[in-house]
Amino acid sequence: MTFVGGSDPSWREALALRDPLAGARVLPSAAGLDERRAAALLLWQHYAERRVWMSGRAPRQSLTDDVKAIGKLLRPNDLPDVVDIVLGGVHSQSPQTRSNVMNVLSSAGLSKDLLTLLRVTLSGDDNEVVRRQSAALARDHHFKEAFPLIRKCALQAKHLEAQVMISVGASLATDDELLAFALDVERSGQGKHWSAEYEVRHRLGPGPALKVLTARSEHGHDAVLGGIIVRDVMKDLPETRKLLWTWALSRLWEVTRRPCWAR
Repeated sequence: MTFVGGSDPSWREALALRDPLAGARVLPSAAGLDERRAAALLLWQHYAERRVWMSGRAPRQSLTDDVKAIGKLLRPNDLPDVVDIVLGGVHSQSPQTRSNVMNVLSSAGLSKDLLTLLRVTLSGDDNEVVRRQSAALARDHHFKEAFPLIRKCALQAKHLEAQVMISVGASLATDDELLAFALDVERSGQGKHWSAEYEVRHRLGPGPALKVLTARSEHGHDAVLGGIIVRDVMKDLPETRKLLWTWALSRLWEVTRRPCWAR
């Protein structure tokens, strides 16, 4: 339908008479300004009025992805009036609508507006799902500017939100920020979430990863074997011996974390 609708205006018009939403979805970005405006507004208002999620993460085989459909219509950047209407959704009481605003801005390539909105959302939106989705979009767009806010959320959040924020924070942190972030995660009591330690191990190596495991055991968490070894074996060693043990244990940790076929 998308191919035919994009190449044959008469077929698209007939489809729109039968199913206006389907007609709006197949409208190409090369269509006329008024036609694109009407289609984008129709799709947006359909979700705003019903207050339902407009997922931008539909499977590839999905035939309908209205986030991509609206984004395609707005990408030429010549419908500022429609963009303003979409942005007005940030004041909605509906978390679904607030989330949909971010997804549409993302799909339309409006990165500057999106980054501003992500910062506002991470700073104070009262809905956990909306905050989680804003963090995921920050990762998708590699918005490293959002790291300080995501770090703050990661250290304060609970359960699934903490898991998402720690994972996103670890991926957005620079190499200089990553180890400190992972250690803060352990000190905050979030050590059960492994993504920060995993990122440290793969980006910075086994030595820094052992520091994270040491912090895990020091803060009362049930550490994995590596952390228990560090705690029990090294606690009474002089500093000069600790350096040698740290090197030896880091090598052991590096080997044991490899797949058996790669050892």
